[in-house]
Amino acid sequence: MKVEDRIKNLYNGEYELIGEYKGTSKPLTLKHKVCNTTYTRKKANPFLNEGEGLCPKCSIKNKKSRMNYSKLTEQDVSELIKEKNSDYEYVSGFKGSSTNKVIIKHIKCGMNSDKVLKTFLGKRNRGCPYCADSSRGPRVGDTHLQDILDNNPYKNGHEFEWLDDYNGDNKELLRIRHKECGAVKLIKPNSVQYYGVSCPKCQLTDHGRSYQESELEKFIRGIYKGEVIVGYRDGFEIDLYIPELKIGIEYNGHYWHSSKHKKDDYHHNKSEHFKNKGIQLIHIHSVDWLNKQDIVKSMIRHKLNLTENIFYARKLKITKNIPFREEKEFFNNNHLQGHAISSDRIALVNDNGLILAMMSFSKPRKNLNSINSDFMEVLRFATRIDCTVVGGFSKMLKSFVKDNPSVRSIRSYAYKDISNGNVYTQNGFKLLRETKPSYFYVYLEKKYNRYTFRKSELKKKFPEYYKDELTELQIVDSIPNLFRISNCGNLLYEYQIL
Repeated sequence: MKVEDRIKNLYNGEYELIGEYKGTSKPLTLKHKVCNTTYTRKKANPFLNEGEGLCPKCSIKNKKSRMNYSKLTEQDVSELIKEKNSDYEYVSGFKGSSTNKVIIKHIKCGMNSDKVLKTFLGKRNRGCPYCADSSRGPRVGDTHLQDILDNNPYKNGHEFEWLDDYNGDNKELLRIRHKECGAVKLIKPNSVQYYGVSCPKCQLTDHGRSYQESELEKFIRGIYKGEVIVGYRDGFEIDLYIPELKIGIEYNGHYWHSSKHKKDDYHHNKSEHFKNKGIQLIHIHSVDWLNKQDIVKSMIRHKLNLTENIFYARKLKITKNIPFREEKEFFNNNHLQGHAISSDRIALVNDNGLILAMMSFSKPRKNLNSINSDFMEVLRFATRIDCTVVGGFSKMLKSFVKDNPSVRSIRSYAYKDISNGNVYTQNGFKLLRETKPSYFYVYLEKKYNRYTFRKSELKKKFPEYYKDELTELQIVDSIPNLFRISNCGNLLYEYQIL
């Protein structure tokens, strides 16, 4: 369901989207049609999913924040309940407290029920226990599950069916089956209601490509006006190829690109094949496109030299000793791999104190195969999404070296799925070696590191599939909705300090 349509359906259709929707963590401008007030919220998510961010002029939440329940009369309570939802009316029971239960009548069915007043007036829209309230639709034994399937935006002739009964909880994981291929996945009813459902196995459009891959192509064609070739083939096939820049973009759906269907070195071999032909291959994994799309889009804009916000490091200020909370928030919002625990971090900020780039460091990790204490590792480097900071890496690196005279060398990994290591070679790093492909896990549309589902953990989390005689990979491949995805490996670089 499109965000515009979803907003129209929320809160009895009282709100209208103004301007463009840019994501759940981005500002959202709305118009409250009841009072004609136009206002902007810092983030869209609270309004869309949590019942927050309503009209600042007349929402009941704002009235509640000023409300002294001990001074309310029964007439006041009656008006508040009616304003909250006109399908209900106050009957009796108010005793001057926000926590005592009052009797409320559901006008549509005529049934009375007792509700804590503060809870009923709250954000979760708790309504009649005997039938569904208007914002939720039919309850158990009715057509709620079928209704949301009928409105599935990815339907396109494909049919799905629920294998479990609905108990009234939209956040409970239920099994759903694609009738054509028989694939079964676990999904929450509200995920289907808001985002639709596509088959984890064959999720194809009429052109034989996944919906998400088509979305990626549409995005690229929307920002890049040069030639984009779909299905370019030269030994291997590239999903989207940009000949002018010699960049190929692969969309790796986690079903067909998992260990169930691809060898561990498949993505690595494909990247090396095209690297030898002068083509950089960028791998976009579906779990990142689904969960970190803003970061992925920003990365693609940068690769295509289309970033509009360009800053110069020489005009920015160095900031050190960044608080942990700010570091974590910045990397989670701007780095594809998210935050990693560090010992040192440096940032570049503008005159308003806004962080535009950040670099974090740590002492050597075990897998660097060294116990020396005279070198450090660059853990993360990122610029704010949709921004390029010219000279940012160099300026922060030099600042760190100056402040740490005992450090003799600095190492860092370049993630080959999306990087060719240019930022390191341009700043004096030397390539030490390439690592073998590693892997991560996708479970229920979320990404996990490889240690989360090692064999000892599989025994705890999936005892019904676990057998001592099976390998970790054999157990993983037998578990529905759990996928092991191999990457292209890493490039290990070192910067020697004279």
